[in-house]
Amino acid sequence: MELVSVIVPVYNVEKYLPECLDSILASTYSNLEIILVDDGSPDNSPRICDEYTLKDSRIKVIHQENQGLVAARNIGLASATGTYIGFVDSDDVVSPVLFESLVAAIEAENADIAACEYTQQQDRLEKQSYGKQRKYTSFDDFEKQLAVLTCAPNIREITWTKCYVWNKLYRKERIKRSFEKSCLVGEDLRFNWDFIHKSACKMVIVPACLYYYRQNEQSIMSLYYKKKGRIEHAIANVNCWAFIANNSHITDIDLKKHIDSRAAYLAHSTLWRIYRHGAERDYQGFVSEARNYIKEHFKDLITQKETYNAKIFAAIWLCRNLFPAWKIVAKASALFG
Repeated sequence: MELVSVIVPVYNVEKYLPECLDSILASTYSNLEIILVDDGSPDNSPRICDEYTLKDSRIKVIHQENQGLVAARNIGLASATGTYIGFVDSDDVVSPVLFESLVAAIEAENADIAACEYTQQQDRLEKQSYGKQRKYTSFDDFEKQLAVLTCAPNIREITWTKCYVWNKLYRKERIKRSFEKSCLVGEDLRFNWDFIHKSACKMVIVPACLYYYRQNEQSIMSLYYKKKGRIEHAIANVNCWAFIANNSHITDIDLKKHIDSRAAYLAHSTLWRIYRHGAERDYQGFVSEARNYIKEHFKDLITQKETYNAKIFAAIWLCRNLFPAWKIVAKASALFG
């Protein structure tokens, strides 16, 4: 039984942390190394982490000054000794068979990354092992794997696992890069892109909801997001998607349009936010780049009608063709909520 290192960044989650850790400790896969990275949490989370080290020898804690989610995960990666690497957010809950199922899938398919479905309704969390059923879908093609991570339309009937790291398991020796420090948002997508791009690997999908993702406004990412400002994070997200679009060298035309359109959509929504808050002078460079990106990929957006509604299309069309009028509408939107 190979060792699985489970990295858990911790920040301001005293309300949820015990339930999270209890769910990991209840795993049917017992050979775990559980690395808690206390990111300078101001509440009782550090004390809870220390208490749990006394409950189970598989748990170790790293205390550090607050540096954000990316730094916390990277510290955990640097400390991990397992054959496989998993991530759990400290306000979430995992199925007792999560790691058993993902390890079984990797070993059955000789894969390098396994992904499962997730749910935002805790009562839908599946608790029966999927390992014995072995009805997996596997991809050894980079573009198919990228379609999974970006939830491309042609992949949605197979899986909605998306780009998150917390519903996946990684073969550690295949990890060539840690989390990108410049990614204030989109760090999961960039990490996964680096993983599948830097080495020829195989991905296996476990079609079972084995991870409960909790929407928590006090989470490490939510608070960092508020602290640094919505605009900076929105720009970082655009840059991440644009990077993926520009560096993947995609031959699948539909996938290319999907990713380009997503980057253009995010560029528009970020522009809207900038002008809504009257911050265009502070972000002149981004404004120019975003407008050019929208002009270049407007036709790609049109092909994604099942993703974006008519109101969004109208706003983007106005931004592309009648920018002075669009600015008036964007600024006026701040007056009407």
